[in-house]
Amino acid sequence: SVESFELHQAQELVRDAVSRADQRHRRYRVLEGLYRSGSLRQAKSNETGTLGDFYPELDEHVANLVLPHMNIIQESVIARDPKLICEPVGGGELAEYNRETSEGVLSYFWKRASATDHLRDATADAVRLGSGFVKIGWTHLEKEQDLDDDERTRRAQQMMQDEIDAANREGRFPSGSIELMKKSVPHTERLVVRSEPFVEYVSPYDIFVPINTRRLE
Repeated sequence: SVESFELHQAQELVRDAVSRADQRHRRYRVLEGLYRSGSLRQAKSNETGTLGDFYPELDEHVANLVLPHMNIIQESVIARDPKLICEPVGGGELAEYNRETSEGVLSYFWKRASATDHLRDATADAVRLGSGFVKIGWTHLEKEQDLDDDERTRRAQQMMQDEIDAANREGRFPSGSIELMKKSVPHTERLVVRSEPFVEYVSPYDIFVPINTRRLE
């Protein structure tokens, strides 16, 4: 089980994580400088230090040999939208139909969420900095709208018709009236305007790891 945090405990963990992230962020900036300049000697500044501060065993010739291959590695990892494959648990015509449907749904939402673009950015971070991040989740948005008198009357009539049909099936007299039904119809309703998965690139500089978690790597 996961123990809950008091507000002050969570705030203290955040403050500690922010203070400890500075060293990691400095390393990221040095690596970015190395990638931009293409030279180990130029990838340094008074603010961030040098790559040797973080990787003392790194040889300049090794760094210069690796740098030209980084773009190739990035493009080879995500060159195009992936082919998403579902494996059915059982066999049969229904399982095959469900597999095709699932693959179609996954491919549709992958493109709709522009997932390849976000993963391409995260891959660039992973290759250059050693860490790349994306956030995945589900967007659910609702809005409230008013029901006019005509719509409330229509719904009350439908409710009354349902009651009449049920009474006929059960051999009884229908109860209630249009007026009573209308009183039970709300004046507003909530409509779902968006309900779908999302993928979002997250900058490594926005990641702060509390001290009580596992290491970032």
